[in-house]
Amino acid sequence: MTSTPSWNQASPSQAYMTTVSPREDFWSHTSPIPDWRNAELQPKFDLGYWNAKFGLYGAQNVTQAQFDELKRIIEAKTSKGRLAGKKIAAPEGEMLDPLSIPEKDGGFFVGIPSLWSLPMVKFRLPKI
Repeated sequence: MTSTPSWNQASPSQAYMTTVSPREDFWSHTSPIPDWRNAELQPKFDLGYWNAKFGLYGAQNVTQAQFDELKRIIEAKTSKGRLAGKKIAAPEGEMLDPLSIPEKDGGFFVGIPSLWSLPMVKFRLPKI
């Protein structure tokens, strides 16, 4: 049995899609986006049903140990969970310049003011 989210229950995948394109591009109807449509969109954006984006900061050996432990926990506690990571680091002995990180991975995640999430306000608006 599948459930369809109500207007107050958007799936976590939908929250990410708000930054990609207006809702109208994914579902042109006034009804909630059904589970079957979400299932079609998830592979396109490489999303699961629940998604998280976060950073691990510090020395490379420490952040690698943290990443490895998170991966171990996710694999042990979930049947379908996966952890994907991207290491962004400065050369040894140097500080990482936040402006050198692509906006998709950096921006406000590394303290740079951004309007990256602004498209979310247009997600439910119809095309004009």
